[in-house]
Amino acid sequence: MTRTWTTKLLPKKRNGCFEDRFDDRLNENNWNHQECLVLSNGRLVNLQPDRDELFREAEQLPQDKRYKWARLMALQCVASQHELCRQTCRDDFDSLISQIMLEVPPRLAAL
Repeated sequence: MTRTWTTKLLPKKRNGCFEDRFDDRLNENNWNHQECLVLSNGRLVNLQPDRDELFREAEQLPQDKRYKWARLMALQCVASQHELCRQTCRDDFDSLISQIMLEVPPRLAAL
């Protein structure tokens, strides 16, 4: 049976996937705020209608560019939060992930 996810069901499914994967790793010092869901086909779901800045930004992109943009945006947030890759180009996913992989192991070893 094929299941079609409606705009109303997608946020619930997304919450369940996120919680299943990360809830045991998060505490009061780790928080997140999901505003926009971007599916691999470029479909958008506005998760926070009262805070829709990211949704509006994604909506302006051609549908076939949205997923790539969302992946890069998420990785840029991680890099920024952890003060990674400050000296490198941050507008390419593969370059950014490669640089993160170079910076993180020495930091972990130093701990």
